[in-house]
Amino acid sequence: MGISIASYIEEKFGDALEECTEEYYESPHDWLEKKAWNLHVLGEVRVENTRVHRVIPKLRSSSCLEMEIVLYSDLTLFDGDQHTGKSQETYGYISGTASGHLDKNLDDLVLPAAFENYDPDKKRCGILDESLVPRWKAEDFDSVATAFLKKYYREALEKPMPIDTDELVKRMGLTKKICSLTGTGAVFGRIYFRDDMASVYEEGFKDKTIPVHAGTIIVDPDARFLRNVGAENNTVVHECVHWEYHRPAFELERMMDSELSQIACCVSGGILGQDAWTKSHIVEWQANRLAPCIQMPKAMFERKATEFLQEFAEECGADDVIDIMEPTIDALASFFDVSRMAAKIRMCQLGYEEARGTFIWLDGHYVPAHAWKRGYLEENQTFTINSEQLGLQMYGSYVLHRDERRFGLVYVESHLVVNSPSYVQSDGFGGLALTDYARSHMDECAIVFEMTIAGKQDGDYASFCYLNRDQDADVTMEFKYHHGLENEKDDGKKIATIDKSLCEQKRLYEKMPRNFAGMMKTMREESEMTFDKIAEETYLSKRTVQRLFTRENKDAKKLVLVLLSMQTPPLVSDAIMKTGGYALSLAEEDTLYLNLALMNCWNYAMERIWGFFNEHNIKFD
Repeated sequence: MGISIASYIEEKFGDALEECTEEYYESPHDWLEKKAWNLHVLGEVRVENTRVHRVIPKLRSSSCLEMEIVLYSDLTLFDGDQHTGKSQETYGYISGTASGHLDKNLDDLVLPAAFENYDPDKKRCGILDESLVPRWKAEDFDSVATAFLKKYYREALEKPMPIDTDELVKRMGLTKKICSLTGTGAVFGRIYFRDDMASVYEEGFKDKTIPVHAGTIIVDPDARFLRNVGAENNTVVHECVHWEYHRPAFELERMMDSELSQIACCVSGGILGQDAWTKSHIVEWQANRLAPCIQMPKAMFERKATEFLQEFAEECGADDVIDIMEPTIDALASFFDVSRMAAKIRMCQLGYEEARGTFIWLDGHYVPAHAWKRGYLEENQTFTINSEQLGLQMYGSYVLHRDERRFGLVYVESHLVVNSPSYVQSDGFGGLALTDYARSHMDECAIVFEMTIAGKQDGDYASFCYLNRDQDADVTMEFKYHHGLENEKDDGKKIATIDKSLCEQKRLYEKMPRNFAGMMKTMREESEMTFDKIAEETYLSKRTVQRLFTRENKDAKKLVLVLLSMQTPPLVSDAIMKTGGYALSLAEEDTLYLNLALMNCWNYAMERIWGFFNEHNIKFD
């Protein structure tokens, strides 16, 4: 998808438009007289190289297209006083209005009856782009949704209610069918703009086809099975948007490809068979953005959100909105029959910034809800990072590696935070958890990372994906350290906390002799660990543990286990390994996770650390 109406008009009507242009310049025109400033009097005008410069289209009805055709020509102006022999080279833009029907391939196009000098500054309303796709900006979608609902579902603007998608389909004169489209769930829905034989998947049959009429929406049952009823409803509304607003673009494409009959919408957010950022992706972006605005119209959604927030605040006795944001999102999703992620994103779009820190799925679990000072994070920034990406960042960013030691950071609840009692506490199961204060003040204690979406560059698609980090999201995120703490030079409270967190590590290091065996002995005494206890926690023999303390055993990976068993702080473990001449090989994949554990899991119980190692298949044989 992406053919230009201008190129189509040029190809089909170019000769006729050239004749119209020559006829126009045969008559005198004031604007042309002004261009002939070097001539005594304007005489003959020679017209060459006429072409369609642009077409400004507007729909008059569902298939009738009105368009302003702008023509460019090279002009040679001759002096009307033949004695001077003067001429002048210039150019001209003229425009005229034409109309025709898309369902007739514009064969009935009525060329402009009159042309005039083209005025680029003239205000033009309700225009499409040259691919006949609506020109919508992000701020336009709520008003477009309102117009759509006034036409088809006015009651949804009068009081909060879910959109009955079967009723919507009926009111629009469309038909819905439930059929498996691929057998894999890769495509959620299709909308047919022309009568066709639809290819569907049915186990035991190859290339099964069924007849469908124009206006048929096929929804894959996996939309409900793989996701939820909200995803199915969104799919239906999404296809209704295509029918209402994207038929002109489809008809233009079909003029060049008569076999085209439908649009297939992929789970990943694009159109089947389209990989680059094209007009097809703009069409999908528009349907993705508009469908939730229709399902959750702004005023009604805000009314219901306020109602649920007040209800949960009273029910839970919560003082902080972050404590009730997740149940509010779930209640909204249930009420409007949409997916949880659709409700979350709608909350964010309408200014509830606290929703950004909810329902983030990483490393096989949801990250606890968290919040920060309003406006602190840019759209593509986050405090939350998975363990694999953090390990890569530790190796790829010298600044992050330095700051981790400099500021005494620890990896807790998928955040890299300042290790202070104000922010970090025991979770009661041998691990660490953020304090309630930290979860409400992430800007005070956590490192900021910048997100990019692997393989995707377009801004608004990215905006959607930055928020959609749910369990079902088909998006791969990449992260980059943003120098978060380093930028907070004016935050005295944060610096004081950092100093406090480093003080204990410095005290411990200063107690130690400057030899490996002495440092290990001091660390064991500080941790009050026996050789037997270390052996039990590390699954090493007591003899192996003792040999590691004296460097008779030089296995760096097993030394990491011993240091973790003694809960050795990062600065101290780094000093011990350097003093002993130990280094983890960068050639081994395990190195990322071993270093990550030393730097960010050192004060976890060994049971939790073993869970981390097992999850990433780290072996110590």
